[in-house]
Amino acid sequence: MKIAIISDIHSNAIALKEILNEIEKRKIKQIYCCGDIIGYASMPNECIKELVKHNIKSIYGNHEYALLHNEALSWFNYNAIKALLWHKENLKRFAWEWIKRLKERRIIKASGKKIMFVHGSPDDCFEYVWPSTSDEIFEYWLNKYNIDVLVLGHTHLPFIRKIKNKLVINPGSVGQPRDGNNKASFALLDLKNMNAKIIRVSYDIDAIAQDIKAKGLPHIFADRLYLGK
Repeated sequence: MKIAIISDIHSNAIALKEILNEIEKRKIKQIYCCGDIIGYASMPNECIKELVKHNIKSIYGNHEYALLHNEALSWFNYNAIKALLWHKENLKRFAWEWIKRLKERRIIKASGKKIMFVHGSPDDCFEYVWPSTSDEIFEYWLNKYNIDVLVLGHTHLPFIRKIKNKLVINPGSVGQPRDGNNKASFALLDLKNMNAKIIRVSYDIDAIAQDIKAKGLPHIFADRLYLGK
């Protein structure tokens, strides 16, 4: 059984559609999202429509949380706050209702394995878990929650870590990569063989960059897409 994992779409529907096309080519039917569907870019409604259309099961990220809890806005920098306020004004009703139904984490069982999907860490959607995080910390979470696979996002930095016979996966970012590679990122989890790989997909950066600027969002969210930072 194979599962596609996406995260940190950040209102970049153009990147998302290319990722979903690639997943469809590989005939993968199950897709999970680790949150931050909205924020930064200019196509939140289009992104949510795609998730609904493809029956993608998602959780909330810190951007969705802040959208619903004003006190959390203090966690963000000026440009991110400006983008979130834009989202508050431009999200359609169906998108609001969909976001309100999201949960903090999701645990599934598949092929005899227990998988947890979170955004930041299993303890906090705002917590950054880096590729340099120690095996001991990952092992603590894997044992604490009695899971075989831990999937998380938030950093926009893809990695796969094997901890004994278990896995920790960050699929990277669909809509705003930050590892120096400007291609959209997702992960493919193979439960039969208990391994995973990161897959990168090119998309039309010019199109989303122009849309971000045309809609009055901070230009930094367009410019950084070319750099993948």
